[in-house]
Amino acid sequence: MRVVIVLLLFIVLCVATLMTFGLGYGVWRWSAPLWVRVVVLGLAAAAIVRSSVKGWAAFIRMERAERSGRALTLAEAAGDFTDARAVRRRGMAGAAAGAAGVGSMASSGLLVISAVFNFGWFIVLFVSAFRRYYGEEYSARVRLQDWCDAHGVPNPLT
Repeated sequence: MRVVIVLLLFIVLCVATLMTFGLGYGVWRWSAPLWVRVVVLGLAAAAIVRSSVKGWAAFIRMERAERSGRALTLAEAAGDFTDARAVRRRGMAGAAAGAAGVGSMASSGLLVISAVFNFGWFIVLFVSAFRRYYGEEYSARVRLQDWCDAHGVPNPLT
């Protein structure tokens, strides 16, 4: 199962990379004045750097929590784990993907811009697939160990 997750995240990272380079190439070939193209590319680069910094900071917080024996998901480490926000983002992502599926040019553009603004997160998710425990697996193992300790039963996974 781990191989499937790594392959899927690799495909997502490749698609996001192609979208990002495609946007950069399109902006560079744009017939606008050079300073406008440089500003737009600078804004795109700043968005990539911002998402990368935020993603890596969350990844490092998650790793530190794991070393201290606490279970923390990537979303919790990012400080972005509110139910209302998660539902809103899933709805927006689903709407954009659905609209892109029927061929809307505007929604396809939104997907490309979203890929640029979240490019750092794609990298972090791909790298996190190589961790010893993936996603909620570590917190489940911690809860199992706590239950085994409370009931005086040996942990079957160790």
